[in-house]
Amino acid sequence: MNTPTPFLWDFHEGIRRRQRQASYLHNCLLLHEYLFEFKGYNFERTLVKMHIVGSADDFEIRDDDVFIVTYPKSGTIWTQQILSLIYFEGHRNRTEDIKTMDRAPFFEYNIHNLDFIKMPSPRLFASHLPYYLVPKGLKNKKAKILYIYRNPKDVLVSFFHFSNWVARLKPSDTFENFMEMFLDGQVLSFFLCFFVSFFLSFVLSFFLSFFLCVFAWFWNQGDIGLI
Repeated sequence: MNTPTPFLWDFHEGIRRRQRQASYLHNCLLLHEYLFEFKGYNFERTLVKMHIVGSADDFEIRDDDVFIVTYPKSGTIWTQQILSLIYFEGHRNRTEDIKTMDRAPFFEYNIHNLDFIKMPSPRLFASHLPYYLVPKGLKNKKAKILYIYRNPKDVLVSFFHFSNWVARLKPSDTFENFMEMFLDGQVLSFFLCFFVSFFLSFVLSFFLSFFLCVFAWFWNQGDIGLI
Protein backbone atom coordinates (compact mmCIF):
# COMPACT_ATOMS: atom_id res chain seq x y z
CA MET A 1 0.00 0.00 0.00
CA ASN A 2 1.46 3.33 -1.10
CA THR A 3 1.91 5.99 1.52
CA PRO A 4 0.32 9.30 0.42
CA THR A 5 2.73 12.14 -0.23
CA PRO A 6 2.90 14.88 2.42
CA PHE A 7 1.20 17.31 0.01
CA LEU A 8 -1.80 15.03 -0.64
CA TRP A 9 -2.02 14.14 3.04
CA ASP A 10 -2.12 17.82 4.04
CA PHE A 11 -4.66 18.55 1.29
CA HIS A 12 -7.09 15.82 2.36
CA GLU A 13 -6.62 16.60 6.04
CA GLY A 14 -7.40 20.25 5.30
CA ILE A 15 -10.64 19.24 3.56
CA ARG A 16 -11.66 17.03 6.47
CA ARG A 17 -10.88 19.81 8.94
CA ARG A 18 -12.99 22.31 7.00
CA GLN A 19 -15.84 19.79 6.80
CA ARG A 20 -15.72 19.32 10.59
CA GLN A 21 -15.69 23.08 11.11
CA ALA A 22 -18.65 23.59 8.76
CA SER A 23 -20.64 20.86 10.50
CA TYR A 24 -19.80 22.33 13.90
CA LEU A 25 -20.90 25.83 12.88
CA HIS A 26 -24.09 24.43 11.35
CA ASN A 27 -24.95 22.70 14.63
CA CYS A 28 -24.20 25.84 16.63
CA LEU A 29 -26.38 28.01 14.40
CA LEU A 30 -29.30 25.68 15.11
CA LEU A 31 -28.90 25.97 18.88
CA HIS A 32 -31.64 28.55 19.24
CA GLU A 33 -34.18 26.09 17.87
CA TYR A 34 -34.07 24.14 21.12
CA LEU A 35 -32.05 26.16 23.65
CA PHE A 36 -33.05 29.25 25.61
CA GLU A 37 -30.29 31.24 27.31
CA PHE A 38 -31.12 32.95 30.60
CA LYS A 39 -28.49 34.67 32.74
CA GLY A 40 -25.67 32.71 31.14
CA TYR A 41 -27.34 29.30 31.32
CA ASN A 42 -28.90 27.18 28.56
CA PHE A 43 -32.35 25.68 29.08
CA GLU A 44 -34.41 23.35 26.90
CA ARG A 45 -36.68 25.89 25.21
CA THR A 46 -39.96 23.95 25.14
CA LEU A 47 -39.80 22.57 28.69
CA VAL A 48 -38.34 25.26 30.93
CA LYS A 49 -40.81 27.09 33.18
CA MET A 50 -39.51 30.64 33.08
CA HIS A 51 -42.00 31.86 35.68
CA ILE A 52 -40.27 29.47 38.10
CA VAL A 53 -36.69 30.21 37.08
CA GLY A 54 -37.28 33.95 36.83
CA SER A 55 -38.75 34.12 40.33
CA ALA A 56 -36.53 31.48 41.94
CA ASP A 57 -35.10 34.01 44.41
CA ASP A 58 -38.56 34.47 45.91
CA PHE A 59 -39.39 30.76 46.12
CA GLU A 60 -40.12 29.82 49.73
CA ILE A 61 -37.76 27.07 50.91
CA ARG A 62 -38.76 24.77 53.75
CA ASP A 63 -36.29 23.41 56.26
CA ASP A 64 -37.09 19.82 55.27
CA ASP A 65 -36.80 20.34 51.50
CA VAL A 66 -34.30 18.14 49.66
CA PHE A 67 -32.74 19.18 46.34
CA ILE A 68 -30.95 16.68 44.07
CA VAL A 69 -28.62 18.85 41.99
CA THR A 70 -26.54 17.57 39.09
CA TYR A 71 -24.86 18.59 35.89
CA PRO A 72 -26.96 17.01 33.08
CA LYS A 73 -26.32 13.29 32.46
CA SER A 74 -24.66 12.73 35.81
CA GLY A 75 -27.04 10.19 37.33
CA THR A 76 -30.02 12.40 38.09
CA ILE A 77 -32.82 9.90 37.42
CA TRP A 78 -30.96 7.14 39.23
CA THR A 79 -30.63 9.34 42.32
CA GLN A 80 -34.26 10.49 42.03
CA GLN A 81 -35.39 6.88 42.12
CA ILE A 82 -33.27 5.91 45.12
CA LEU A 83 -34.08 8.93 47.24
CA SER A 84 -37.78 9.00 46.43
CA LEU A 85 -38.12 5.31 47.29
CA ILE A 86 -36.81 6.17 50.73
CA TYR A 87 -39.34 8.95 51.16
CA PHE A 88 -42.41 7.44 49.47
CA GLU A 89 -43.23 4.27 51.35
CA GLY A 90 -46.49 3.77 49.45
CA HIS A 91 -44.63 3.58 46.17
CA ARG A 92 -41.90 1.42 47.65
CA ASN A 93 -44.30 -1.25 48.94
CA ARG A 94 -46.34 -1.03 45.70
CA THR A 95 -49.56 0.17 47.32
CA GLU A 96 -49.27 3.36 45.25
CA ASP A 97 -47.97 4.10 41.77
CA ILE A 98 -46.42 7.58 41.78
CA LYS A 99 -44.47 8.75 38.76
CA THR A 100 -40.87 9.81 39.31
CA MET A 101 -41.60 13.33 38.08
CA ASP A 102 -44.28 13.60 40.77
CA ARG A 103 -42.14 12.13 43.54
CA ALA A 104 -39.09 14.27 42.78
CA PRO A 105 -40.03 16.85 40.11
CA PHE A 106 -37.48 18.96 38.28
CA PHE A 107 -37.57 22.43 39.76
CA GLU A 108 -36.96 24.34 36.51
CA TYR A 109 -38.71 21.78 34.27
CA ASN A 110 -41.99 21.29 36.11
CA ILE A 111 -43.25 18.93 33.40
CA HIS A 112 -46.46 17.89 35.19
CA ASN A 113 -47.21 21.45 36.31
CA LEU A 114 -47.31 20.56 40.00
CA ASP A 115 -48.16 23.19 42.57
CA PHE A 116 -44.90 23.27 44.50
CA ILE A 117 -46.40 25.43 47.23
CA LYS A 118 -49.13 22.89 47.99
CA MET A 119 -46.83 19.87 47.91
CA PRO A 120 -46.71 18.17 51.33
CA SER A 121 -43.47 18.08 53.26
CA PRO A 122 -40.88 16.81 52.85
CA ARG A 123 -40.57 17.97 49.26
CA LEU A 124 -38.02 16.42 46.90
CA PHE A 125 -36.75 18.37 43.90
CA ALA A 126 -34.27 17.64 41.13
CA SER A 127 -32.40 20.41 39.34
CA HIS A 128 -29.60 21.16 36.89
CA LEU A 129 -29.41 24.81 37.96
CA PRO A 130 -26.00 26.34 38.67
CA TYR A 131 -25.35 27.70 42.13
CA TYR A 132 -26.07 31.32 41.23
CA LEU A 133 -29.58 30.56 39.90
CA VAL A 134 -31.00 28.47 42.76
CA PRO A 135 -33.47 29.97 45.25
CA LYS A 136 -31.76 32.23 47.76
CA GLY A 137 -33.66 30.50 50.53
CA LEU A 138 -31.35 27.51 50.17
CA LYS A 139 -28.55 29.61 51.63
CA ASN A 140 -30.22 30.37 54.95
CA LYS A 141 -32.46 27.38 55.58
CA LYS A 142 -31.83 23.88 56.84
CA ALA A 143 -32.84 22.34 53.52
CA LYS A 144 -30.49 19.66 52.20
CA ILE A 145 -28.77 19.64 48.83
CA LEU A 146 -27.52 16.33 47.48
CA TYR A 147 -25.00 17.20 44.77
CA ILE A 148 -24.09 14.40 42.36
CA TYR A 149 -21.10 14.70 40.03
CA ARG A 150 -19.72 12.22 37.52
CA ASN A 151 -16.57 11.60 35.50
CA PRO A 152 -16.77 14.26 32.73
CA LYS A 153 -15.77 11.72 30.08
CA ASP A 154 -18.78 9.59 30.97
CA VAL A 155 -20.97 12.71 31.03
CA LEU A 156 -19.83 13.57 27.50
CA VAL A 157 -20.57 10.10 26.10
CA SER A 158 -23.96 9.92 27.81
CA PHE A 159 -24.82 13.45 26.65
CA PHE A 160 -23.99 12.57 23.03
CA HIS A 161 -26.32 9.56 22.95
CA PHE A 162 -29.02 11.44 24.87
CA SER A 163 -28.97 14.34 22.39
CA ASN A 164 -29.32 11.95 19.46
CA TRP A 165 -32.17 10.10 21.18
CA VAL A 166 -34.33 13.01 22.34
CA ALA A 167 -36.28 14.51 19.47
CA ARG A 168 -36.32 18.00 20.99
CA LEU A 169 -32.52 18.22 20.96
CA LYS A 170 -30.46 18.77 17.84
CA PRO A 171 -28.49 15.57 17.11
CA SER A 172 -24.83 15.72 16.14
CA ASP A 173 -23.64 13.88 13.06
CA THR A 174 -20.42 12.78 14.75
CA PHE A 175 -19.12 12.37 18.27
CA GLU A 176 -16.24 14.72 17.44
CA ASN A 177 -18.61 17.57 16.53
CA PHE A 178 -20.64 17.06 19.67
CA MET A 179 -17.48 17.02 21.77
CA GLU A 180 -16.49 20.42 20.38
CA MET A 181 -19.94 21.80 21.21
CA PHE A 182 -19.74 20.24 24.67
CA LEU A 183 -16.31 21.73 25.32
CA ASP A 184 -17.56 25.14 24.22
CA GLY A 185 -20.63 24.98 26.45
CA GLN A 186 -22.95 24.94 23.42
CA VAL A 187 -25.29 22.32 24.90
CA LEU A 188 -27.83 22.26 27.69
CA SER A 189 -26.34 23.86 30.82
CA PHE A 190 -23.57 26.44 30.84
CA PHE A 191 -23.54 28.99 28.02
CA LEU A 192 -20.34 30.29 26.43
CA CYS A 193 -20.29 32.68 23.48
CA PHE A 194 -18.24 31.94 20.37
CA PHE A 195 -15.58 34.51 21.27
CA VAL A 196 -14.72 32.50 24.37
CA SER A 197 -13.84 29.41 22.38
CA PHE A 198 -11.91 31.61 19.93
CA PHE A 199 -9.65 33.13 22.57
CA LEU A 200 -9.46 30.25 25.02
CA SER A 201 -8.29 26.71 24.58
CA PHE A 202 -10.77 23.84 24.62
CA VAL A 203 -9.42 22.77 27.99
CA LEU A 204 -10.15 26.14 29.58
CA SER A 205 -13.56 26.32 27.87
CA PHE A 206 -14.40 22.92 29.28
CA PHE A 207 -13.27 24.06 32.71
CA LEU A 208 -15.67 26.99 32.49
CA SER A 209 -18.60 24.96 31.18
CA PHE A 210 -18.41 21.78 33.25
CA PHE A 211 -16.08 22.22 36.20
CA LEU A 212 -17.28 25.71 37.05
CA CYS A 213 -20.80 24.34 37.43
CA VAL A 214 -19.53 21.57 39.71
CA PHE A 215 -16.95 23.52 41.68
CA ALA A 216 -19.26 26.46 42.37
CA TRP A 217 -21.33 24.23 44.61
CA PHE A 218 -18.32 23.05 46.56
CA TRP A 219 -16.83 26.53 46.82
CA ASN A 220 -20.04 27.64 48.53
CA GLN A 221 -20.81 24.53 50.53
CA GLY A 222 -20.32 26.43 53.79
CA ASP A 223 -23.35 28.58 52.97
CA ILE A 224 -25.72 25.74 52.12
CA GLY A 225 -26.68 22.31 53.40
CA LEU A 226 -24.61 20.47 50.82
CA ILE A 227 -24.26 16.71 51.14
